[in-house]
Amino acid sequence: MHPGAMADKSIPGSSSIPMNCFPGLAAISASALIDMAWGAPDFTFDFIRRLGIDCDARQNGTLRAATNALTAKAVGTTAAQCLARGMPTRLLDAKQTALATGTDRYPAALFDPRGGDLHPLNYARGLAAAAQNAGASIHGGSRVISARKQSGQWFLHTDKATVVVEKLLVVTNAYADGLWPDLKKSLVPVFSSIVATQPLPVDVVAHILPDRPVLYESGHITVYYRIDAENRLLMGGRGPQRALTGQTGALDYLKHYAERLRPELKGTRWTHAWNGQLAITPDHLPHLHEPAEDALIYLGCNGRGVALATAMGKQLALASGRRVFRSDRPSRDRYRANAVSRSVADRRAFHDDLGQNEGPAGYLKSLDKRRKLTILEYFLIYKFIRCTKIIEFIR
Repeated sequence: MHPGAMADKSIPGSSSIPMNCFPGLAAISASALIDMAWGAPDFTFDFIRRLGIDCDARQNGTLRAATNALTAKAVGTTAAQCLARGMPTRLLDAKQTALATGTDRYPAALFDPRGGDLHPLNYARGLAAAAQNAGASIHGGSRVISARKQSGQWFLHTDKATVVVEKLLVVTNAYADGLWPDLKKSLVPVFSSIVATQPLPVDVVAHILPDRPVLYESGHITVYYRIDAENRLLMGGRGPQRALTGQTGALDYLKHYAERLRPELKGTRWTHAWNGQLAITPDHLPHLHEPAEDALIYLGCNGRGVALATAMGKQLALASGRRVFRSDRPSRDRYRANAVSRSVADRRAFHDDLGQNEGPAGYLKSLDKRRKLTILEYFLIYKFIRCTKIIEFIR
């Protein structure tokens, strides 16, 4: 994970994984991906506690705040879906939202107690230290220029040395380069920026998100903010599509918006600014590719990377000891992810290959009866059902 791209917040869910993403599957199987994505903050905070990472982690919940009637309806729909699945979320009306936020800007909000915030750079450093304590070697400033498979091993070439490994994970997210052909064409790197105030007076900060949840607004252009452990207000959102060098002037629109929300902030000094790139996929879903044997690529957190990438780390670690799709299954059950867009005709041809006109949902249902699918398999197969970057059926 790139610390500059981390938005300090740990948000449940994935931006567009719906509650009915696997129609036709048994309830338990259909819930695997949703439960993993929405349960990712719990996993992340438990992980931080277990490793003893000092990163100001606070699990005070998140508020998905509606800004108008249209987004209020969308938030209400999500709240109903969460309630139907037994999630510990709560839909707040305008009065309750005003009490939770300290402003009457929002007509409604969805509160999820599983979310929270942390110090992203300290979290990244803590993860690095834990990995080193477990025996990992970290080589900064050693970009892999090329990778090739030979005699069952991967040869990774840098400008200084060659590393030989059995398994390869490519987790560059928005920072994908030319290492793997066309990988960077499968996403849009978008800069997300944060600007922070000086530590605020106690009497001012007491009325801004008094219970210290993280708030993010529901809409196409998301604004998010929180109060950190030093009583600074951190405002985040879209900014210049270039790297910032610390100047806060490029984010004046976020400062002005904060002042509209909280007039008492006028005259406050804004001391820090930073940004980093998020990996936005065309379908707004995470992408998992298996481009070759013993190689996995994971990217496309779409702004949910703090929690989602942490939870996916466990799944990728489990997968590193075996093929995602085991070779002892019939050939028609084997898939390989690629970054090639398919046409409608290609999809129909794929359905014909499945036989009996059962389509993807029916095929998944029959497959699930034979063997319980893994989380990674859900990611791969779901890409076929919902995405243009789909799974290639190989014989």
